[in-house]
Amino acid sequence: MKKINTGERSLIQRHIHRDNQGGFERKLWELIEVADSTNLDRLAEGFPEHVAAYRAYSNTSGWWHELLARADAEYRASKTLLIPMKWGGVLKVHN
Repeated sequence: MKKINTGERSLIQRHIHRDNQGGFERKLWELIEVADSTNLDRLAEGFPEHVAAYRAYSNTSGWWHELLARADAEYRASKTLLIPMKWGGVLKVHN
């Protein structure tokens, strides 16, 4: 199973834990979500995984559910729970 990359993990954070996402990531997603195709290509030069995740989410039916299934499988395999903290950062809890 394909491992979740930084952009995919950030997209999950964007949709599930929006209030806990850091300021830079939040602003990056705001830019990605409103960018036209030319500017989206430019953003992809610096943030290829984020833009690829956005494009897959926007254009590929079933991709989001597949991503969540991969995230769940990755969690179960690692048995590590990553808890976003309100003040920033992540708390790792090993089962």
